[in-house]
Amino acid sequence: MGALTGYVRVNATPSAGTVAADRGWVQIGGLQAGTTGSLADIAGTNPISTITGLGGAGTTGVNYSMAMGAATLSLGAYTPADDTASDGKTTSDVVARVKFSAAGASFTAFGASHNNDVGQGWAFGGKAGFAAGPATINVGGGVSSGAIAYTGVSSGTAADSDGTDMYSGSTVFGEVLLAAGPGTLYADVGQVKADTDTVQYYAVGYNYALAKNLTVTPEYGYSNDDSDASSSTFYVRIQRDF
Repeated sequence: MGALTGYVRVNATPSAGTVAADRGWVQIGGLQAGTTGSLADIAGTNPISTITGLGGAGTTGVNYSMAMGAATLSLGAYTPADDTASDGKTTSDVVARVKFSAAGASFTAFGASHNNDVGQGWAFGGKAGFAAGPATINVGGGVSSGAIAYTGVSSGTAADSDGTDMYSGSTVFGEVLLAAGPGTLYADVGQVKADTDTVQYYAVGYNYALAKNLTVTPEYGYSNDDSDASSSTFYVRIQRDF
């Protein structure tokens, strides 16, 4: 069946004084089990930009991937992010994803089924990428109904509060990545709608390969909502792969 492999990712946040393992899984062949990135998390090229909210649902479960010509088809079952004992929800979320790439272009799409408080919710999303010389352009988005964690939440809507996954949501985003020196410069823009709330996000950053398997990424982010309330963040992620 192939080699048995394992992975764990540990995040340290000095400002908060915390160290935690947020990813950990084992894999053999196309079968993977543990806490992973959701198959619906199709937005992320950059490790810390959370601009779109796509894939923000549960990530603990199993998934299986198989090649079909130039495409890869994946199917996964995950514990819902808002699943609690009081909700009485025992059905796993089911997510399917297909990825295809050829001649400098790529396309990814997903569909998700989510058991909410009163019935069955759903979400769909897609992303297209194009290479243009030293630059790569990604655009995409998603829609949801009764499964709002898959398209992101805004300031007035929390996905883990009872009943809020009943809302409809949507997100759109665009990203430009440019090879620059020993790293990649990127700029992101996006919008998340959750029920009647709308939030715009903007981010710029640089993935700098300091040494083999050692990356430093400073990023600045800005957001603005319907009430003109805004926030700015700046942080640096240091990632060492062993």
